[in-house]
Amino acid sequence: MRVAMVTPFPEKTDRIIGGVAGVATYLSKALSEIPGVEVEIIASNLTQKQGVHDFNGLRAHFMGPTKSRVPGMRTFFELPTRVERTLGDLEFDIVHVQGYATVASRLPWPTVLTIHGIPEHNLLWNGRPGLRWPVSRLRGVLERRPRGRIDNAIIISPYVRDAIGHQLKCRMWDIPNPIADSFFDIEARPETGRILFAGVITPLKNIEGMLRALALLLREYPRVQLRLAGAGHDSPYGRRCRALADELGIANNIEILGSLGLADLQREMGAANCLLLSSFQESAPLVIGEAMAAALPVVASDVGGISDLVSDATTGWLVDPRSPDDIAGKLQRVLDPEVAAHMGLAARQEAERRFRASTVAKQTLEVYQAILSEPGFTYSKHSNGGPA
Repeated sequence: MRVAMVTPFPEKTDRIIGGVAGVATYLSKALSEIPGVEVEIIASNLTQKQGVHDFNGLRAHFMGPTKSRVPGMRTFFELPTRVERTLGDLEFDIVHVQGYATVASRLPWPTVLTIHGIPEHNLLWNGRPGLRWPVSRLRGVLERRPRGRIDNAIIISPYVRDAIGHQLKCRMWDIPNPIADSFFDIEARPETGRILFAGVITPLKNIEGMLRALALLLREYPRVQLRLAGAGHDSPYGRRCRALADELGIANNIEILGSLGLADLQREMGAANCLLLSSFQESAPLVIGEAMAAALPVVASDVGGISDLVSDATTGWLVDPRSPDDIAGKLQRVLDPEVAAHMGLAARQEAERRFRASTVAKQTLEVYQAILSEPGFTYSKHSNGGPA
């Protein structure tokens, strides 16, 4: 079986940028290791120079830079056309689209869409404050129609199903995000008081709330350190966060790491006491599964789909993102080495059961097989299938 995977994809072989790119990389690699399955990537990043590149054994087709500078224009108008044109030159049995209902709804071939998040919800937290609500409403209207036209969907979180499942008129499968085997191999050597955040530094991630919680925690634990891994520290919001750290007098307890490669991220996870993610909105953050696989307790907001990943008081703690006191209090509990070790072990066991990439790949392959066995279609190996 040949799979065409349409997805955001890393532009450098030594690092993953963005959760969806990570999911696609882990899943594609695991699928390609199943006998008889081949995967080719159609990268939706309309920024990279056009060409075919090797990514650790995966072939990635980059379509070339876009002419539009407006992300919405790219997503709704330019991207679907360019993806369809690129796929027309390839041989495959099924298309798997990661995250773009606008693309999946237009393709004439057997297609499954993985719905990673709800963009209109995320937009309530990012961008200019005065424009967030109308932009969110507009995005919701634009997303609703293509969601209603897709034939097959993979749902990564009960939260996603509950929030937009009524818009979908298709077959749905519940499959979580995959985690690469290398995260399960991390040797946990936590340093007490070392707190890790990994993600893009944006208002949605509530970095300011983390900093206020850290200031409270430092009253009792003066050697605690917050390590921020991810892009965005030079953005206006990132500069605002640095100014707040200076104002709170905690700048010496913060280490800005920037965007990390996989090896560096895994080293950080091995040395951390816990992962902190106090976002205002999330669907199913890949970094939580990665941390759990690394036997790292997770302190995360009780929002969106996080409660499906983090079992409160068992694999970590759920917190109110608007309460620095609650965040600081839960961090204080997980700073106890015995508590952290117990939670970390429970987290790894849960990740092993649900998130290992080979397990998720097998579940995904079963979805492909179900779609390809659908009455009314004829398929031949290495040819573009279509309605009979």
